[in-house]
Amino acid sequence: MNNTFLELAFVEVSSDGVHFVRFPAVSNTPTDVQVNTNGSIDATKLYNLAGKYRAGWGTPFDLAELADNNQLDINHITHVKIIDVIGTIHSEYATYDSHGNIVNDPYPTDFYSGGFDLSGIAILNGWKPDHIASNQSPQYKLYPNPCIDFITIENSDNEQITLYNNLGQKILERNSIDSQTTINLQNIPDGLYILQIGNISHKIIKIKGN
Repeated sequence: MNNTFLELAFVEVSSDGVHFVRFPAVSNTPTDVQVNTNGSIDATKLYNLAGKYRAGWGTPFDLAELADNNQLDINHITHVKIIDVIGTIHSEYATYDSHGNIVNDPYPTDFYSGGFDLSGIAILNGWKPDHIASNQSPQYKLYPNPCIDFITIENSDNEQITLYNNLGQKILERNSIDSQTTINLQNIPDGLYILQIGNISHKIIKIKGN
């Protein structure tokens, strides 16, 4: 398991089990040389491809990107389809992204676990506290995100800071007194959270350390 041996797949979703809509995936990995069986891929050149991140991290997808499709209700997703990328750069057999680029990933993967490895799927509804305003100004800087133990917020002076889990339950609350505030997340489980700063909300992800 490492950060550069990446086996990729497309993701499609459906709200009726019949009509599936694919997240617009992009691969800017060069295609002049085939990524070989144990080859490496730069994750920064990939977008909306499952497997972009190392095993155990998961790859997030934003349903808001598909909101304009009239065959999909993004608030009632019932089915998810994972489609393995073949990986070859041979034009006759290659897999293509949403821009018509060949998706180059390790090929051939002629061993037991060859191809895309799926551990699990989660659909997280876009909940946020009802009283959060739609006006997303001012902007706050949060880092790192994903985080392991701590997250730092800049430009948070004199703001109320509240953390909710993905069920809407309040986890912690505090008042900031400085322009830079650090929140200790060591004692909460890994997962997706909503961090409310004043009347602005941000999604943050807590992950396990190495």
